[in-house]
Amino acid sequence: MFRRLGDEMTENSDFEATRQIYTVLVMHFLEGHKQSDIAEALNLSTSKVNRLIAQGRKQGMVRIEIEIPVPAARRNRTPAGPGCRPRQCCGHAHGLG
Repeated sequence: MFRRLGDEMTENSDFEATRQIYTVLVMHFLEGHKQSDIAEALNLSTSKVNRLIAQGRKQGMVRIEIEIPVPAARRNRTPAGPGCRPRQCCGHAHGLG
């Protein structure tokens, strides 16, 4: 199948945009760099870095998990709050009571 030159350029620019978002997300969330430091390192404005982070979140590229620092035996002692479902908690302090 043949592609027009414009289609290929769009694919390349999409790839580059995704790569840039990924780079910023890694530097910020995994390496712990401040947005201003990322901006300086990548020769971007701080607002551009902020927009890239927001875009990455919107595209589902960021997932944050927080573990409860309580032994597993104590986690399930407190009954779930009304409407609690596995992996979609209402915010009830499970097992911390």
